[in-house]
Amino acid sequence: MKAAKILSIIQLVSMYLIQVLLVVMVTYYSRNAMINTIVAVTIVSVLVSIASAVVGLVQSAKGAGSETKFYCIMKFASVPFFIFNFIIYAGCVMGFMNPFLLLAIPLLILLGVSITYFWMICMSVPLFATVLFPQKRSKTPFTKMEIVALVFQFFFCLDVVGAVMLMKEHCPNAQSL
Repeated sequence: MKAAKILSIIQLVSMYLIQVLLVVMVTYYSRNAMINTIVAVTIVSVLVSIASAVVGLVQSAKGAGSETKFYCIMKFASVPFFIFNFIIYAGCVMGFMNPFLLLAIPLLILLGVSITYFWMICMSVPLFATVLFPQKRSKTPFTKMEIVALVFQFFFCLDVVGAVMLMKEHCPNAQSL
């Protein structure tokens, strides 16, 4: 699980790096060079997210152990990213209130929400795997709490609640984060 943890941490750091680059770009108005850098870092972050999800899935399928608490902590660490991401896109939309740029607003919102949702789902894949594979091996039915927690993983904000529910279900000796 060490590789999955390292990739998850790199994923989280790269997500925050994109926001830092956006703030630097807006602050210093060096848009030409910064746009290329932001696009490159976004592409790398998406690729790291895919790798993190795949490695977490594979290692959970091999029965490498439940890392529910680690992924719950990663979910909590990503909350400021999602809040700041919302603020950034709201600011961008307000900046596009030019009548000539009204066509760009839906595209910007669609692109931003899609990438953000993709990051959220990639962070949830190892949680799915730590619940699904052991249940499949032991052939025990899912509890209602596990089902609700897995459904929560598909919704913004509720994904953190679902991660806490899974941690409480699968790590009963975990007192706190």
